[in-house]
Amino acid sequence: MQTAGIGGVYMVVKDMDRAQRFYEDALGLVTKFRDRSAWCQFNTGNVSFSLSSPEEAGGRAQGVVVIVFKAEQLAGIRQQVEDAGGTFRALRDMGSHGTIATFADPDGNDFQVLIPSAK
Repeated sequence: MQTAGIGGVYMVVKDMDRAQRFYEDALGLVTKFRDRSAWCQFNTGNVSFSLSSPEEAGGRAQGVVVIVFKAEQLAGIRQQVEDAGGTFRALRDMGSHGTIATFADPDGNDFQVLIPSAK
């Protein structure tokens, strides 16, 4: 089977309200759809990013998922993330690929923000 791209990415969270507020406040994401405490989907461009309750994920979701968001600049993002209850973990210069900052949301899920190098 050959894939046609990524249809979506989701992460399992413990507290849907807190997680939704965090991603709205920390990264400015806009909620597209919310199904009670089971699912929350954001407008993120070509690839869907969603939050899932453990029950909605079938109770079997395991492993680590790291979402990489793109941004034009890093200025202000760290403060927004920390103000929203997240944690800064690391910053890495990847040369011609850009700079990547690693953060954690309030549930301890890691995510990254990539600032591509100017071409």
